[in-house]
Amino acid sequence: MDQIACPACGKQFQINPSYYGKSFQCQCGQMVNVPNPGMAPPPPPPQPGYAPAPQPGYAAPPPGYGAAPAGPTGTPGIVIAGFIFAFLCPLLGLILCAVGSGEAKRRGAGSGLVTAGIIISILNIIVSFAIFSQGATY
Repeated sequence: MDQIACPACGKQFQINPSYYGKSFQCQCGQMVNVPNPGMAPPPPPPQPGYAPAPQPGYAAPPPGYGAAPAGPTGTPGIVIAGFIFAFLCPLLGLILCAVGSGEAKRRGAGSGLVTAGIIISILNIIVSFAIFSQGATY
């Protein structure tokens, strides 16, 4: 017959071989597991204040990387290109400024450049139509 101690109160028990691999309740209320002969005893419970040991066969988790970096800031490139093309090719400038307005609102920068590009593009288109319609005599 083997002996086993209650992990909570330390009381010793004589174990009958028919109890191997089973568990019973101590008088203190703690459940006591009886190991099979030849098996390693169970690991002791973790001490308070210490992190539990990682499970065997699994690597420790990687350390935290903190918060994600902020997105791009400043005026979007498509808005700058739209403003430039508002003078060179007004229709393309209008399209680029209209497409870039959503990105400018999301970033919170460049909305004034979007508005200026749209207004300059529209004015250049109107002036171009006025000039070409006056000079188109056959």
